[in-house]
Amino acid sequence: MPVYVIAEVDVINPEAMAREFTAKNQPIVRAAGGRYLTAGGKTLALEGEPPKRIVIHVWNNMDEVKAWWDSAESKQAREIGARYGKFRVFAVEGMPQ
Repeated sequence: MPVYVIAEVDVINPEAMAREFTAKNQPIVRAAGGRYLTAGGKTLALEGEPPKRIVIHVWNNMDEVKAWWDSAESKQAREIGARYGKFRVFAVEGMPQ
């Protein structure tokens, strides 16, 4: 089953976030097997307050997600990202299609 990683991000410094975190993190995700579905696209609130920025990527399985998350490259990127925003990140299994 596919696994979706969802990140809600409250960006503090957009320019630095893009330059120092996003530019480094996206290639790490892709190299580990993740595929971006959205990264900061327009959000429509249907009920409640929407997150300021949402990022979603899809993976083949939870093992890939864990390997990416636990990698030294990902940890280093997250340390950089924490300087420029507050993150809430989680993974959820999808449903069979």
